[in-house]
Amino acid sequence: MLALKIDGTEIKKFMNSLLIENTFDEFEFREAVISSFVRFEIDGKPPAGTPDEEKKYSPWTEVKPYIFNIIKGKTKPRQMKFVFSYPYEKTEEFNAQAKALFLNILFENEAVLITSGCQTKVFTLDKGVESAWDSYVKSFFVLKGTAFAEV
Repeated sequence: MLALKIDGTEIKKFMNSLLIENTFDEFEFREAVISSFVRFEIDGKPPAGTPDEEKKYSPWTEVKPYIFNIIKGKTKPRQMKFVFSYPYEKTEEFNAQAKALFLNILFENEAVLITSGCQTKVFTLDKGVESAWDSYVKSFFVLKGTAFAEV
């Protein structure tokens, strides 16, 4: 598991890339918890009986405007947690042993903590898939110009 921290003046830039720009549009949205004047819990699974119910999770591009509307305002949320995953098709291309590849983002105490996660199809002590995903995540943030510190 990789852990990255973003703080100081970089937070505003990062939140802009998360909520306004297309930086994370390749990811699927799994869930969010936003604590502001109330607690919002948002599930990324499309509801049954809708045209999108075949999808396991909603694309971030579809959910992002709604999240932005919850967050925008004069008072910033006390805490926000987002869970993303790499799309299933891309996960199989990334590594045949990977079942799910996660990206977790936690905004709390004037800092952003990003962690990676990996689920394999079968139990293994080999950390090759996890290491490859961690390297991808790190290079993803470098490529996007996000300043971070490893924790």
